[in-house]
Amino acid sequence: MSNRFFKEATGALASKVGGLVIRFGAGIILARMLSPAGRGAYAALQVYPMLTNSFAELGIRQATVRLLGTKAASDQDIIGNIATLWIITSLLGGGIILWIYHQLNNPLITSLAVFLAAGLVPVGVASSYARGVFLGKEQIRTFNRFIWGAEAAYFAMLAIAWSLGRVSVDAAMIALVLSHLVIAAFSIRAVSQITPIRLRFDPGILRAILSLGVLYASTSFVLQCLYKIQAILVERLAGNTELGYFALAASLAEQLWQLPTTLGQVVFSRSANATDPALFSAKTAQLHRLVLPFAAIGGLVLGFALFPIIPILYGKDFRHSANVAAIALIGIVAFCSFRILMMDLA
Repeated sequence: MSNRFFKEATGALASKVGGLVIRFGAGIILARMLSPAGRGAYAALQVYPMLTNSFAELGIRQATVRLLGTKAASDQDIIGNIATLWIITSLLGGGIILWIYHQLNNPLITSLAVFLAAGLVPVGVASSYARGVFLGKEQIRTFNRFIWGAEAAYFAMLAIAWSLGRVSVDAAMIALVLSHLVIAAFSIRAVSQITPIRLRFDPGILRAILSLGVLYASTSFVLQCLYKIQAILVERLAGNTELGYFALAASLAEQLWQLPTTLGQVVFSRSANATDPALFSAKTAQLHRLVLPFAAIGGLVLGFALFPIIPILYGKDFRHSANVAAIALIGIVAFCSFRILMMDLA
Protein backbone atom coordinates (compact mmCIF):
# COMPACT_ATOMS: atom_id res chain seq x y z
CA MET A 1 0.00 0.00 0.00
CA SER A 2 2.85 2.35 0.83
CA ASN A 3 4.50 2.18 -2.62
CA ARG A 4 1.18 2.54 -4.39
CA PHE A 5 0.13 5.46 -2.23
CA PHE A 6 3.32 7.41 -2.81
CA LYS A 7 3.25 6.58 -6.52
CA GLU A 8 -0.29 7.95 -6.74
CA ALA A 9 0.67 10.98 -4.64
CA THR A 10 3.64 11.69 -6.91
CA GLY A 11 1.49 11.38 -10.01
CA ALA A 12 -1.16 13.67 -8.53
CA LEU A 13 1.49 16.21 -7.61
CA ALA A 14 3.00 16.13 -11.10
CA SER A 15 -0.41 16.72 -12.65
CA LYS A 16 -1.12 19.55 -10.25
CA VAL A 17 2.23 21.21 -11.01
CA GLY A 18 1.40 21.06 -14.71
CA GLY A 19 -1.98 22.59 -13.95
CA LEU A 20 -0.36 25.33 -11.89
CA VAL A 21 1.94 26.30 -14.72
CA ILE A 22 -1.03 26.54 -17.07
CA ARG A 23 -3.09 28.50 -14.52
CA PHE A 24 -0.16 30.85 -13.99
CA GLY A 25 -0.20 31.66 -17.70
CA ALA A 26 -3.98 32.08 -17.64
CA GLY A 27 -3.67 34.54 -14.76
CA ILE A 28 -1.24 36.66 -16.76
CA ILE A 29 -3.60 36.74 -19.75
CA LEU A 30 -6.51 37.65 -17.50
CA ALA A 31 -4.59 40.54 -15.93
CA ARG A 32 -3.66 41.82 -19.38
CA MET A 33 -7.29 41.55 -20.50
CA LEU A 34 -8.82 43.39 -17.54
CA SER A 35 -8.07 46.42 -15.40
CA PRO A 36 -7.95 46.01 -11.61
CA ALA A 37 -11.62 47.08 -11.49
CA GLY A 38 -12.53 44.57 -14.20
CA ARG A 39 -10.53 41.88 -12.43
CA GLY A 40 -12.50 42.70 -9.30
CA ALA A 41 -15.84 42.39 -11.11
CA TYR A 42 -14.69 39.07 -12.58
CA ALA A 43 -13.78 37.85 -9.08
CA ALA A 44 -17.14 39.03 -7.71
CA LEU A 45 -18.90 36.97 -10.38
CA GLN A 46 -17.21 33.80 -9.10
CA VAL A 47 -17.62 34.26 -5.34
CA TYR A 48 -21.30 33.42 -5.07
CA PRO A 49 -21.24 30.52 -7.57
CA MET A 50 -18.40 28.98 -5.54
CA LEU A 51 -20.37 29.35 -2.33
CA THR A 52 -23.53 28.05 -3.98
CA ASN A 53 -21.64 25.10 -5.47
CA SER A 54 -20.25 24.14 -2.07
CA PHE A 55 -23.82 23.97 -0.78
CA ALA A 56 -25.40 22.54 -3.95
CA GLU A 57 -22.87 19.71 -4.01
CA LEU A 58 -24.46 18.53 -0.72
CA GLY A 59 -21.23 16.71 0.12
CA ILE A 60 -22.16 14.21 -2.58
CA ARG A 61 -18.65 14.01 -4.02
CA GLN A 62 -17.25 12.89 -0.66
CA ALA A 63 -20.23 10.62 0.02
CA THR A 64 -19.73 9.06 -3.41
CA VAL A 65 -16.12 8.23 -2.58
CA ARG A 66 -17.22 6.54 0.61
CA LEU A 67 -20.18 4.61 -0.85
CA LEU A 68 -18.26 3.40 -3.91
CA GLY A 69 -15.23 2.56 -1.78
CA THR A 70 -17.27 0.48 0.65
CA LYS A 71 -19.48 -0.96 -2.15
CA ALA A 72 -22.64 0.06 -0.32
CA ALA A 73 -24.64 -0.50 -3.54
CA SER A 74 -23.98 -1.19 -7.20
CA ASP A 75 -22.06 1.43 -9.16
CA GLN A 76 -25.00 2.01 -11.50
CA ASP A 77 -27.45 2.56 -8.65
CA ILE A 78 -25.17 4.99 -6.83
CA ILE A 79 -24.28 6.97 -9.97
CA GLY A 80 -27.89 6.96 -11.22
CA ASN A 81 -29.15 8.51 -7.99
CA ILE A 82 -26.33 11.05 -8.07
CA ALA A 83 -27.40 12.06 -11.60
CA THR A 84 -30.91 12.72 -10.30
CA LEU A 85 -29.54 14.87 -7.50
CA TRP A 86 -27.42 16.79 -10.02
CA ILE A 87 -30.52 17.92 -11.91
CA ILE A 88 -32.25 19.08 -8.73
CA THR A 89 -29.25 20.91 -7.25
CA SER A 90 -28.34 22.55 -10.57
CA LEU A 91 -31.79 24.07 -11.00
CA LEU A 92 -31.93 25.31 -7.42
CA GLY A 93 -28.34 26.59 -7.42
CA GLY A 94 -28.69 28.43 -10.73
CA GLY A 95 -31.86 30.13 -9.53
CA ILE A 96 -30.17 31.26 -6.33
CA ILE A 97 -27.31 32.83 -8.30
CA LEU A 98 -29.70 34.80 -10.54
CA TRP A 99 -31.51 36.14 -7.47
CA ILE A 100 -28.29 37.10 -5.62
CA TYR A 101 -26.79 39.14 -8.46
CA HIS A 102 -30.12 40.81 -9.16
CA GLN A 103 -30.07 42.04 -5.57
CA LEU A 104 -26.41 43.17 -5.64
CA ASN A 105 -26.84 45.39 -8.72
CA ASN A 106 -23.09 45.81 -9.41
CA PRO A 107 -22.74 48.37 -12.27
CA LEU A 108 -19.76 46.51 -13.81
CA ILE A 109 -21.66 43.22 -14.02
CA THR A 110 -23.91 42.81 -17.07
CA SER A 111 -26.99 40.61 -17.39
CA LEU A 112 -25.02 38.27 -19.69
CA ALA A 113 -22.32 37.87 -17.04
CA VAL A 114 -24.96 37.06 -14.43
CA PHE A 115 -26.45 34.30 -16.59
CA LEU A 116 -22.95 32.95 -17.22
CA ALA A 117 -22.29 32.95 -13.47
CA ALA A 118 -25.48 30.95 -12.95
CA GLY A 119 -24.24 28.50 -15.58
CA LEU A 120 -21.17 27.79 -13.47
CA VAL A 121 -23.35 25.90 -10.99
CA PRO A 122 -24.54 22.93 -13.13
CA VAL A 123 -21.20 22.44 -14.91
CA GLY A 124 -19.24 22.83 -11.68
CA VAL A 125 -21.44 20.40 -9.77
CA ALA A 126 -21.29 17.85 -12.62
CA SER A 127 -17.49 17.93 -12.62
CA SER A 128 -17.40 17.64 -8.84
CA TYR A 129 -19.70 14.62 -8.79
CA ALA A 130 -17.64 12.96 -11.52
CA ARG A 131 -14.42 13.50 -9.57
CA GLY A 132 -16.07 11.79 -6.62
CA VAL A 133 -16.71 8.76 -8.83
CA PHE A 134 -13.09 8.69 -9.99
CA LEU A 135 -11.78 8.86 -6.43
CA GLY A 136 -14.29 6.28 -5.21
CA LYS A 137 -13.13 3.87 -7.91
CA GLU A 138 -9.49 4.75 -7.10
CA GLN A 139 -8.97 6.03 -10.65
CA ILE A 140 -6.41 8.56 -9.50
CA ARG A 141 -4.88 8.98 -12.94
CA THR A 142 -8.24 9.84 -14.47
CA PHE A 143 -8.87 12.29 -11.64
CA ASN A 144 -5.48 13.92 -12.27
CA ARG A 145 -6.07 14.22 -16.01
CA PHE A 146 -9.24 16.18 -15.43
CA ILE A 147 -7.50 18.45 -12.92
CA TRP A 148 -4.89 19.71 -15.35
CA GLY A 149 -7.28 19.37 -18.27
CA ALA A 150 -9.59 21.93 -16.66
CA GLU A 151 -6.70 24.37 -16.39
CA ALA A 152 -5.66 23.75 -20.00
CA ALA A 153 -9.19 24.34 -21.27
CA TYR A 154 -9.44 27.60 -19.30
CA PHE A 155 -6.09 28.81 -20.62
CA ALA A 156 -7.06 27.99 -24.20
CA MET A 157 -10.39 29.82 -23.96
CA LEU A 158 -8.77 32.91 -22.43
CA ALA A 159 -6.02 32.90 -25.05
CA ILE A 160 -8.61 32.74 -27.84
CA ALA A 161 -10.60 35.63 -26.34
CA TRP A 162 -7.44 37.72 -25.92
CA SER A 163 -6.21 37.01 -29.44
CA LEU A 164 -9.58 38.13 -30.81
CA GLY A 165 -9.33 41.39 -28.88
CA ARG A 166 -12.16 40.47 -26.48
CA VAL A 167 -10.94 42.16 -23.31
CA SER A 168 -14.09 42.50 -21.22
CA VAL A 169 -15.50 40.86 -18.11
CA ASP A 170 -18.14 39.17 -20.28
CA ALA A 171 -15.44 37.67 -22.52
CA ALA A 172 -13.54 36.36 -19.52
CA MET A 173 -16.72 34.79 -18.12
CA ILE A 174 -17.55 33.17 -21.47
CA ALA A 175 -14.06 31.64 -21.53
CA LEU A 176 -14.50 30.36 -17.96
CA VAL A 177 -17.94 28.82 -18.56
CA LEU A 178 -16.89 27.20 -21.85
CA SER A 179 -13.84 25.62 -20.21
CA HIS A 180 -16.01 24.25 -17.39
CA LEU A 181 -18.54 22.99 -19.93
CA VAL A 182 -15.87 21.11 -21.90
CA ILE A 183 -14.48 19.44 -18.77
CA ALA A 184 -17.96 18.58 -17.49
CA ALA A 185 -18.82 16.93 -20.81
CA PHE A 186 -15.63 14.84 -20.83
CA SER A 187 -16.12 13.97 -17.14
CA ILE A 188 -19.64 12.67 -17.78
CA ARG A 189 -18.35 10.65 -20.71
CA ALA A 190 -15.61 9.11 -18.54
CA VAL A 191 -18.14 8.20 -15.84
CA SER A 192 -20.39 6.58 -18.45
CA GLN A 193 -17.49 4.30 -19.36
CA ILE A 194 -17.45 3.02 -15.77
CA THR A 195 -21.17 2.29 -15.86
CA PRO A 196 -24.07 3.52 -18.04
CA ILE A 197 -25.67 6.63 -16.51
CA ARG A 198 -29.39 6.12 -15.92
CA LEU A 199 -31.48 8.40 -13.75
CA ARG A 200 -32.52 6.55 -10.59
CA PHE A 201 -34.63 7.51 -7.61
CA ASP A 202 -33.99 5.03 -4.81
CA PRO A 203 -35.03 6.51 -1.42
CA GLY A 204 -32.65 4.21 0.46
CA ILE A 205 -29.59 5.14 -1.60
CA LEU A 206 -30.54 8.81 -1.67
CA ARG A 207 -30.88 8.75 2.10
CA ALA A 208 -27.46 7.12 2.44
CA ILE A 209 -25.87 9.68 0.08
CA LEU A 210 -27.44 12.68 1.78
CA SER A 211 -26.90 11.44 5.34
CA LEU A 212 -23.20 11.10 4.61
CA GLY A 213 -23.07 14.20 2.45
CA VAL A 214 -24.76 16.65 4.81
CA LEU A 215 -21.78 16.67 7.16
CA TYR A 216 -19.35 17.17 4.31
CA ALA A 217 -21.61 19.82 2.77
CA SER A 218 -21.92 21.85 5.96
CA THR A 219 -18.16 21.66 6.52
CA SER A 220 -17.42 22.61 2.91
CA PHE A 221 -19.85 25.52 3.00
CA VAL A 222 -18.35 26.91 6.21
CA LEU A 223 -14.84 26.57 4.77
CA GLN A 224 -15.86 28.25 1.52
CA CYS A 225 -17.39 31.09 3.53
CA LEU A 226 -14.09 31.37 5.40
CA TYR A 227 -12.19 31.52 2.10
CA LYS A 228 -14.53 33.89 0.28
CA ILE A 229 -15.92 36.21 2.96
CA GLN A 230 -12.91 38.49 2.51
CA ALA A 231 -13.69 38.96 -1.18
CA ILE A 232 -17.32 39.74 -0.40
CA LEU A 233 -16.34 42.31 2.24
CA VAL A 234 -13.74 43.95 -0.02
CA GLU A 235 -16.21 44.22 -2.90
CA ARG A 236 -18.99 45.59 -0.69
CA LEU A 237 -16.86 47.98 1.37
CA ALA A 238 -13.96 49.02 -0.89
CA GLY A 239 -15.14 48.44 -4.46
CA ASN A 240 -14.10 46.51 -7.55
CA THR A 241 -10.58 47.96 -7.89
CA GLU A 242 -9.50 46.90 -4.41
CA LEU A 243 -11.14 43.52 -5.02
CA GLY A 244 -9.05 43.23 -8.19
CA TYR A 245 -5.86 43.65 -6.17
CA PHE A 246 -7.11 41.18 -3.58
CA ALA A 247 -8.24 38.60 -6.15
CA LEU A 248 -4.85 38.48 -7.88
CA ALA A 249 -3.02 38.29 -4.54
CA ALA A 250 -5.26 35.47 -3.33
CA SER A 251 -4.93 33.50 -6.57
CA LEU A 252 -1.13 33.64 -6.31
CA ALA A 253 -0.85 32.97 -2.57
CA GLU A 254 -3.32 30.09 -2.70
CA GLN A 255 -1.08 28.22 -5.14
CA LEU A 256 0.82 27.12 -2.05
CA TRP A 257 -2.29 25.14 -1.09
CA GLN A 258 -2.10 23.00 -4.19
CA LEU A 259 0.50 20.61 -2.77
CA PRO A 260 -1.49 19.63 0.35
CA THR A 261 -4.80 19.77 -1.52
CA THR A 262 -3.58 17.37 -4.20
CA LEU A 263 -2.11 14.97 -1.69
CA GLY A 264 -5.27 15.28 0.39
CA GLN A 265 -7.42 14.02 -2.49
CA VAL A 266 -5.24 10.91 -2.75
CA VAL A 267 -5.44 10.49 1.03
CA PHE A 268 -9.24 10.66 0.90
CA SER A 269 -9.52 8.13 -1.91
CA ARG A 270 -7.13 5.64 -0.29
CA SER A 271 -8.52 6.17 3.21
CA ALA A 272 -12.07 5.38 2.03
CA ASN A 273 -10.80 2.04 0.69
CA ALA A 274 -8.23 1.25 3.41
CA THR A 275 -8.50 -2.07 5.26
CA ASP A 276 -6.49 -0.68 8.19
CA PRO A 277 -7.62 2.93 8.78
CA ALA A 278 -5.35 3.40 11.80
CA LEU A 279 -2.25 2.42 9.82
CA PHE A 280 -3.24 4.68 6.96
CA SER A 281 -3.79 7.60 9.36
CA ALA A 282 -0.27 7.07 10.67
CA LYS A 283 1.06 7.28 7.11
CA THR A 284 -0.96 10.44 6.56
CA ALA A 285 0.63 11.98 9.65
CA GLN A 286 4.05 11.03 8.29
CA LEU A 287 3.19 12.68 4.98
CA HIS A 288 2.07 15.78 6.86
CA ARG A 289 5.39 16.07 8.67
CA LEU A 290 7.17 15.83 5.34
CA VAL A 291 5.06 18.38 3.47
CA LEU A 292 4.74 21.16 6.06
CA PRO A 293 8.43 22.26 6.04
CA PHE A 294 8.33 22.46 2.23
CA ALA A 295 5.20 24.60 2.44
CA ALA A 296 6.88 26.96 4.91
CA ILE A 297 9.99 27.33 2.73
CA GLY A 298 7.83 27.75 -0.37
CA GLY A 299 5.78 30.45 1.33
CA LEU A 300 8.88 32.39 2.32
CA VAL A 301 10.37 32.23 -1.18
CA LEU A 302 7.08 33.08 -2.85
CA GLY A 303 6.47 36.02 -0.51
CA PHE A 304 9.71 37.71 -1.53
CA ALA A 305 9.48 36.73 -5.21
CA LEU A 306 6.05 38.25 -5.81
CA PHE A 307 7.20 41.86 -5.34
CA PRO A 308 9.30 41.94 -8.54
CA ILE A 309 7.23 39.33 -10.40
CA ILE A 310 3.77 40.92 -10.21
CA PRO A 311 4.60 44.29 -11.90
CA ILE A 312 6.59 42.54 -14.64
CA LEU A 313 4.13 39.79 -15.52
CA TYR A 314 0.77 41.22 -14.54
CA GLY A 315 1.40 44.92 -15.12
CA LYS A 316 2.20 47.87 -12.87
CA ASP A 317 -1.50 48.45 -12.22
CA PHE A 318 -1.49 45.30 -10.05
CA ARG A 319 1.68 46.06 -8.03
CA HIS A 320 -0.36 46.59 -4.83
CA SER A 321 -1.33 42.91 -4.92
CA ALA A 322 2.17 41.91 -3.74
CA ASN A 323 1.60 43.39 -0.27
CA VAL A 324 -1.70 41.56 0.11
CA ALA A 325 -0.21 38.24 -1.05
CA ALA A 326 2.71 38.47 1.38
CA ILE A 327 0.30 38.89 4.30
CA ALA A 328 -1.99 36.11 3.11
CA LEU A 329 0.88 33.62 2.80
CA ILE A 330 1.38 33.57 6.57
CA GLY A 331 -2.06 32.11 7.14
CA ILE A 332 -1.93 29.88 4.08
CA VAL A 333 1.24 28.12 5.27
CA ALA A 334 -0.39 27.42 8.62
CA PHE A 335 -3.54 26.16 6.92
CA CYS A 336 -1.60 23.60 4.88
CA SER A 337 -1.67 21.29 7.91
CA PHE A 338 -5.45 21.33 7.90
CA ARG A 339 -5.67 20.74 4.16
CA ILE A 340 -3.85 17.39 4.48
CA LEU A 341 -5.22 16.11 7.78
CA MET A 342 -8.87 17.02 7.11
CA MET A 343 -9.13 14.54 4.23
CA ASP A 344 -8.22 11.53 6.37
CA LEU A 345 -10.49 12.80 9.16
CA ALA A 346 -13.27 13.15 6.60
